[in-house]
Amino acid sequence: MLTEDGQLHIIDPETGEHLEHIDVIDEWTEPEDWQEPRPAIRAHDDLVYVTDPDSQEIHLLDLTEGEVITTAEFDFEPNEIIVIDGRPVEGVSSDYDEDHEEDDHGHGDDDHDHDEDHDDDDHGHDDDGHDHDHEDDHDH
Repeated sequence: MLTEDGQLHIIDPETGEHLEHIDVIDEWTEPEDWQEPRPAIRAHDDLVYVTDPDSQEIHLLDLTEGEVITTAEFDFEPNEIIVIDGRPVEGVSSDYDEDHEEDDHGHGDDDHDHDEDHDDDDHGHDDDGHDHDHEDDHDH
């Protein structure tokens, strides 16, 4: 929990016991307008990200060590954040197999012969059989 004194308080979710606190940002006040930028926190495992709109920074904290690992600056006031770990979710793709490791080409170790003809595999080339020179008549 991030409090207005700028401290991140670590609370045991099972017992509700206050375990420790980490000084993260300067004191701040909840804005009157709910749409105004305010500090935001997001956690992923033992890492916590805390934005600070006043200083235009984001801080990365390690809960295991109880400290700020690094701080990055923005040229804007951060308002909201989301944390994505980038790993595929099991069951979302039929190609997903958590036991596969990717080789240097981004392919899983699927015992296929790399000398075979890859006419239908464009490996990132622009010539994918689609007409990319059409006018875009979609509303964005």
